[in-house]
Amino acid sequence: MDKKILKMAAEVMRELSLNEISIKDGETEIVMKRDSAPVPAQKAIPQEVEELDFDAGELLMKEDFENNPKSEITAPLLGIFHGSPSQSDLPYVQIGSKVNKGDTLCTIESMKMMTEIPAPCNGTIVDVCVADGNLVEYGQTLFVITADN
Repeated sequence: MDKKILKMAAEVMRELSLNEISIKDGETEIVMKRDSAPVPAQKAIPQEVEELDFDAGELLMKEDFENNPKSEITAPLLGIFHGSPSQSDLPYVQIGSKVNKGDTLCTIESMKMMTEIPAPCNGTIVDVCVADGNLVEYGQTLFVITADN
């Protein structure tokens, strides 16, 4: 088996924090594993909490959209889901967000490349199915959207 393939597999393991990966080439199969040493617990550092002012009547729940036709937006590739531009920024969208066709809903990081996932139509986000920083697989549902008529 080519050493380049093994190096790429090791890189994928590191980037995606995988503990095991297997590669099969014809009759040759290699399983790469790494021991994950326990990480010592760290004390939580208090952070300033920004108080948000909103009207409870503006808060929308996914149940508010139960009777509308829905579409799933799925991951076009394997990678790490990022729901906001950075950890300190607000998410691109949340339940109840109105979006226009082409608006960025999230980004998926794969092999140090960021891929923006656009809204396929004008509509309202009914559900966000993935938490920020989680690994998503090809075809996994990321969002549920109701299209505007």
